[in-house]
Amino acid sequence: MSIDTRRLARRATQVGKPLALFTVLVAIWQVVVDKGLVPTVALASPSEVLDYIVTQRAQLWTNSQATIKEIVLAFAIAFVVGVVLAILIKEFQILHDALLPLLVVTQLVPSVAIAPLLVLILGFGDAPKIATAAVIAFFPILINTVAGLDNVEKEAIDLTRSLRASRIQTLRYLELPSAIPYMFAGTRIGITLSVIGAVVGEFVTADKGLGYLILQGSSTLDPTLVFASLVVLAGIGLLLFGAVRVVEYFVVPWNRAPAQRGGRS
Repeated sequence: MSIDTRRLARRATQVGKPLALFTVLVAIWQVVVDKGLVPTVALASPSEVLDYIVTQRAQLWTNSQATIKEIVLAFAIAFVVGVVLAILIKEFQILHDALLPLLVVTQLVPSVAIAPLLVLILGFGDAPKIATAAVIAFFPILINTVAGLDNVEKEAIDLTRSLRASRIQTLRYLELPSAIPYMFAGTRIGITLSVIGAVVGEFVTADKGLGYLILQGSSTLDPTLVFASLVVLAGIGLLLFGAVRVVEYFVVPWNRAPAQRGGRS
């Protein structure tokens, strides 16, 4: 068996196992609802959810657009703020010693409690929803970028000094490239937290969006609307996560080396 064939078989197995488990869980879910083991007001069947997604696709798409906009804007803000703040924390020891512990403490505040506070500060509209998602998403990007900047080998730093590289040159050509894999690790977490943050913001102040539909379905005891919105939201999250992985695949090719070496064994 060739290397490419073994690699393809391994990837098929990696995808097939979760897919098989998902299929089994959906089948169990369908049987549980069909047999009336749970109240119909509490759980909709997969077939009902799928039918709702198909028949109400216009409504779901309109609200999905609002949520996607909030997610993308929030993630962009979180990424820029997280990376810039990480660089400042790396460059200035006083920020590392004083600001970083405070940022860690802020993560102890439940995300649901952040949204009402931001509504008071920013008012109604998209701003508090985007801000909520950005606040929730930026921390893993910050922490992972700081870890990447701190993880540069001392010998490499000494070499740049011996070559009389400026501080900006060292940061640009050595530290930031070395931190890229760590940035992507934080980015993968951050993009998923952006989805959660956008929904949390919509729970508090929204007249559109998937979070708004979930809240509406809960208040009207409509489990089909709730689960259809959740399925669409999960799909959006998976697509965004996958997009980050694709970008990472091309931007950080050296991270693929271990898997490729493993394929040769």
